[in-house]
Amino acid sequence: MLSLIIITHNRRDELLLTLKSLKKQDMSFELIVVDNASNYSVDSLVKSCWPDAKLIELTSNEGVAGGRNAGINAAMGETLVFLDDDASFRDDNVLSLILKKFKDDSDLGILATNSYLVATGEPDFASIPRRDKKVSSVDYATSYFSGQGFAVRRDAIDKAGLFFEDYFYSCEEVDLSWRVLEISYKIVWATDIVVLHRQTPVARTPGRWFYYNARNRVWLAVRYLPWINVISYAVFWWIWLLIKSCKNLFIAEYIRGIVDCILGLPKILKDRKPLSHTTLKTIGDTNGRLFY
Repeated sequence: MLSLIIITHNRRDELLLTLKSLKKQDMSFELIVVDNASNYSVDSLVKSCWPDAKLIELTSNEGVAGGRNAGINAAMGETLVFLDDDASFRDDNVLSLILKKFKDDSDLGILATNSYLVATGEPDFASIPRRDKKVSSVDYATSYFSGQGFAVRRDAIDKAGLFFEDYFYSCEEVDLSWRVLEISYKIVWATDIVVLHRQTPVARTPGRWFYYNARNRVWLAVRYLPWINVISYAVFWWIWLLIKSCKNLFIAEYIRGIVDCILGLPKILKDRKPLSHTTLKTIGDTNGRLFY
């Protein structure tokens, strides 16, 4: 069984487009919509398209990680597919292809998708899960995935654990990826599983990217990486984010992210579980990033 999970927050029109697009898929599936405390009820909208959908209405915004975890806990499928509320699959047989890939490869833990930007028709280079950001015409092993569309084997989630909710937003995908690699599952980017990302600015709070990256990037490194990498992560990201936040006039959010990062370190340190040498080598071998 396959479960498809959508997290939404204050994107009525985008959610409707995404729900309608799923009608074209060539197989049945369990649909779960998690509403992250939108300022309107999504019940009638969801049920108008999918009367049998499972709707979870959270009373507060639990972020990307918390919303996904709510969907996972409600899902019945052995294969879990996640799709952003401003994204759609390009092809009508995507879900069938996803199931086949998991069936054909018992070591596959996470399937990363090939994403294109609707506005330009170009590849979404930021979502390419490699350091070099080259567009590939063949599938390849990778060390992380991007969140606009992906699939996870339920067994991998059960063994590696859920998304780390303290992040709220940003770095939750890399965090889960490294834990999945640590239990010897692999992550594969698939060229023929294509997501069309509309990338709407609706509900994206200005400046939040600077805050969460200033905080979460260092938390991620502290949780899993050797101390030398923790230092390089902090130096690189904090300098780079300082420059960008000054240019974009979000210096207050940047500083607040660093302060909250430092204040949260005692809790993060309690959960520190450095990755094995095998996993670190896998990340390096798959063109992943360890020093920044």
